[in-house]
Amino acid sequence: MKANPLPGPVHPTQFSGEEIKALVLDLDGTLLTGEKTVGPRTFRALQLLRERGLKLVIASGRTYGTAKAYTESLDIREPYVLANGALVVESQTGKVLLSHPLDWDVSRTSITLGRRAGLHIHLFADRLYYEVDDPHERQMDPLCFEQGKQVNFDDIFFPELTKLLLVGDENASRGVVEELHRRFPGRLYAARSAPGYYEVMNSRANKAAGVREVARMLSIPMSRFLAIGDAENDMEMLSQAGISAAMGNGMAAVKEIADYVLGTNNEDAIGVFLEEFFKILT
Repeated sequence: MKANPLPGPVHPTQFSGEEIKALVLDLDGTLLTGEKTVGPRTFRALQLLRERGLKLVIASGRTYGTAKAYTESLDIREPYVLANGALVVESQTGKVLLSHPLDWDVSRTSITLGRRAGLHIHLFADRLYYEVDDPHERQMDPLCFEQGKQVNFDDIFFPELTKLLLVGDENASRGVVEELHRRFPGRLYAARSAPGYYEVMNSRANKAAGVREVARMLSIPMSRFLAIGDAENDMEMLSQAGISAAMGNGMAAVKEIADYVLGTNNEDAIGVFLEEFFKILT
């Protein structure tokens, strides 16, 4: 699907900018450029919308520290939805408001199956943990902009694991996830955040569930949210928001369900869209 020229939506939508009360944004591939910055046009639009009273919510697979590092300048006061919805935390303090940790027997089996399939495995608790000291594992630190720690997974116990990431061959990763669903029906949620990247979480954890909790806290119905994302782990969130937009660099399935398809995250496309949608004078 080609990027949709504004202002016409891909799908008919019943809401206008005046009726939207909150904006929820994914980070990587969406709000953040490939250099992990916020485009100047997007930054200015978000500032102006905040002055109008619009609520700004971040929904990301990241942990608190790495999400906070890249949104500090936006002065976000609303809670963060993190670890793909496994956590909801106060944006200013990091205090956990809601947590859905992954059951440890599911985690242990994920590690066993992932090892057997030759996948790279990353655990997210208070920080990023990995097991194999090879170039792929070490490059996850700059990729996630988070300092990881090498451990032996056989020597650890994480009852508060927020998510587990399987990385490697697409078919192998998907096969492990399918086996996990067979062994633990109804007990896990798995989302594809990039080709070959599958995130495994508690069955109650997804971005839509996290955003619904924030919507309850803010007393704003989901129908008055505008959601923007790029990957399959954003799809539930986009589907439940009043209006949705997919990034031009996003996955095809995400573009298919979104009301709008924007330019890419490296083109300051969110700023362009927000100016048009909310009629911001430049």
